[in-house]
Amino acid sequence: MSEARIGRLLVASLHQAIADVLPDRLEFYENWLNARGLRRGTIGLAAISAVLSFLRGEGEMYAEVVRRAGEHAAEWALLSTGRVRRAMALALPRAARARLALSLARRITRETYADSRAITKIRRGTARVELRGSLFCEVREPGERMLCGFYLALAERLLQRYNVPAEGEIDTCRAAGGRSCAIVIRLGAAAPVGAAGVLTALLLLPLLAAGAAAQERPAGERLLVVPFENVERDPPLFWLTEGAAILLTDAAIDQGASAITRTERIRAFDDLHLPAASVLSRATVIKVGQLVGAARVVVGSLQRTRRESAADSDMAGDELVVRVRGVRLDTGRLDPEITERAPLSQLFELFQRVAARLLGRGAPSAASAEPDRVPLEAFESYVKGLLAENSEARVKYLEAALRQYSRYDRANLALWEVRSERGEYAQALAAARGIPESSSFSRRARFAVALSLLDLTRHDEAFDALKALDVEAPTAALRTALGVTQIRRGWTPQTGKPAYYFDRAAALEPNDPDAYFNLGYAYALDNDPQAAIYWLRETVRRNPADAEAHFVLGALLQGTSNTVEARRELDLAAQLSAAHAELVKEAGDDKVKVPAGLERLRRRLDPHSSVETAIAMPAQREQRELATFHLDRGRRLVDQQRDREAIAELRRAIYLSPYNAEAHLLLGRVYLRSGRVADAIGALKISIWSQDTASARVALGGAYLRSGDRTAAREQAERALALAPDSAEARQLLARLQ
Repeated sequence: MSEARIGRLLVASLHQAIADVLPDRLEFYENWLNARGLRRGTIGLAAISAVLSFLRGEGEMYAEVVRRAGEHAAEWALLSTGRVRRAMALALPRAARARLALSLARRITRETYADSRAITKIRRGTARVELRGSLFCEVREPGERMLCGFYLALAERLLQRYNVPAEGEIDTCRAAGGRSCAIVIRLGAAAPVGAAGVLTALLLLPLLAAGAAAQERPAGERLLVVPFENVERDPPLFWLTEGAAILLTDAAIDQGASAITRTERIRAFDDLHLPAASVLSRATVIKVGQLVGAARVVVGSLQRTRRESAADSDMAGDELVVRVRGVRLDTGRLDPEITERAPLSQLFELFQRVAARLLGRGAPSAASAEPDRVPLEAFESYVKGLLAENSEARVKYLEAALRQYSRYDRANLALWEVRSERGEYAQALAAARGIPESSSFSRRARFAVALSLLDLTRHDEAFDALKALDVEAPTAALRTALGVTQIRRGWTPQTGKPAYYFDRAAALEPNDPDAYFNLGYAYALDNDPQAAIYWLRETVRRNPADAEAHFVLGALLQGTSNTVEARRELDLAAQLSAAHAELVKEAGDDKVKVPAGLERLRRRLDPHSSVETAIAMPAQREQRELATFHLDRGRRLVDQQRDREAIAELRRAIYLSPYNAEAHLLLGRVYLRSGRVADAIGALKISIWSQDTASARVALGGAYLRSGDRTAAREQAERALALAPDSAEARQLLARLQ
């Protein structure tokens, strides 16, 4: 019989908790919690049982270790759920948030150890969690201590992170002679959930929309049209749920509205980890609309009226009934429902009429009602190609669409994309070249041709094609592609260095971290480490979770005298990526090398959209807020001289915000107070690099003085006085050095 599986989350959280609370004993426990087992997930029941047995022998430290482990497990599990989903959850009522947090606690309990289960109940403001198979409570003889504090800390932290104040205690424990393990948690009143929660409630009140007259919409407001609902689950209409969203979006754009295109929508849904073509709940749709910066979200449904004598699969002559409703996100008001019907043969005209009514305008003009006509069967094949789950089926449907309508430029672009993904670069090139210069998609097609030439290593042709596009209208994507081409084919002073093109790309899109990474990487390849270090630091300032940037930055810093910062960057890269952890481990004490082939190529011509920016902002804001939370807690713990706990909180803050100068300063002071002088010097150097302040210089001077380096201490005191001539601390340090 195989040994019950131990989840990686439990192993990692125990390891981190021991490092926080018992750092001097960590090496001993790593006899069981070793690095290889942590990476591979091969640490089994016997090893964990041994660790827990020894921890119980640590006396009072046991409770602190398992509490920390439970908190770590909760935080890491929350990170894996995705920030946007948590943001959506915070818009729910308190009771729903509590149930959601406890359901996550049940899942984590099950995943930590295959034989463990948690059963949760909420009644009258109190949650009860009954545990089955608690790994922590397996003891030979019952004792006085209750040992299931891991689960208590896990549940409390999850509830708190879902904005449900919680305070609990262990009710019964098998390790203390109880028949079972149970936790009781009192749930306090939460802070208001804000506008999002109110908005969700308003959506449940359709009377808000009664009697509202359709009005002309502001030209600048953005619409988000989501896939329609197939009310009767009618199989022949499955493709039209997505097709309707495409047609209505196109019709709205034709009539002068600003709408989020399908490409932007799919990109946004992918970033939010939502199914691209599924019908979502209204609350989810509203939250997505808020996150992507839409002013109105449009939802709709489809229903087919069949001829009595027709078979289900025969749609010729059937009538389609379309119902559409808009929701204004600023007020939560539901617009009156719009209903239109027409034979399926008039599908395009039908959605032009729906768009006109949705926008509060008159009947569409003949020009908008008769767009560049695509046969219905070709449009159906095109949409089915977009929806197909595997690339082979996508190719089949898209090629069918092109056979049915050879001038279908959208289908050619979609075919280019799937051929490129499959590595069929010659066929992709042929698809892109099938779009004529007279097409409205011509510029995108020419960019696709250039990328296919680059994929085929026809670098000179690719460079010429990209250069021609850049002369017409420069974009960051074009200049990035030019820089990548130069890296791959080699450069000369006449053709320009890669860094030249990447620098111009960064100037066009100064908020794009990838532009700065490419610039730093190009300087690294050009043997200019100082310039490379500068731009890679700019990269990680904008995206602290960029493992590649941390790794390359660490590799370059190893070639300078800044070994402390180099080690920190490599450690961050190892924490963020298993692949980079392996590279760091393989290098050992040797210097790591900057890998080849890390240049980043953007395969779409358009600039980063406001949708992507809108999605990124809440996630970045939440990360900053979480870092601030840990920093505030660390600051309080430093004042209370609870150094072990302070170090753990400050490390969490630094993980989320690696260049927070205050966090490094506080960590350096705690290290110095604890006698860890070398660690203090390293932390204070990074604080100064992040933000040069007199207080950090004074602290570093004090650390140098403790280490016996009076010259370095004097230098830091003098620099502190240069920064803050009135600094009493700097003058005191100089007086001590006299």
